[in-house]
Amino acid sequence: MNFLRANRVAPLIHEELSLIMVRELEFPNMLVTVTTVDVDKKMERALVGISVIPSSKSDEAMKILEKASGYLFHLLFKKLNIKPMPHLMFRLDRGFENAAKIERQMIAAGIESAPLKKTRKTAPWKARGIRHGHALKKSSRKLE
Repeated sequence: MNFLRANRVAPLIHEELSLIMVRELEFPNMLVTVTTVDVDKKMERALVGISVIPSSKSDEAMKILEKASGYLFHLLFKKLNIKPMPHLMFRLDRGFENAAKIERQMIAAGIESAPLKKTRKTAPWKARGIRHGHALKKSSRKLE
């Protein structure tokens, strides 16, 4: 398994950047969320995926983020103290918007999505013969 430092840093940046954006930035009449963070191997850049609702205000949200990118970089560096700290690059993530569009098209065509089947799995401890947290053991005493 290849454990790159960038793969461990990306979730940290995702979590902290989400919190910082809620506390420090103001997006009037829109909901802006961080969907993905991809850090390159050299830790030079972090590509941050942003989802904006309503999508008509996505240009305005991107302008706010680009303007505040230096400030966000500074706050992230203070909080995480990672060296080198990747520079933030924002891109619009339209994944949710595309999924909603496909769903609307399916509804218009009269195709319903299949309901998910609920499957009941056997609990792992039952499959291994463990009861109440103790493994079932065969008696080690010999009958005399």
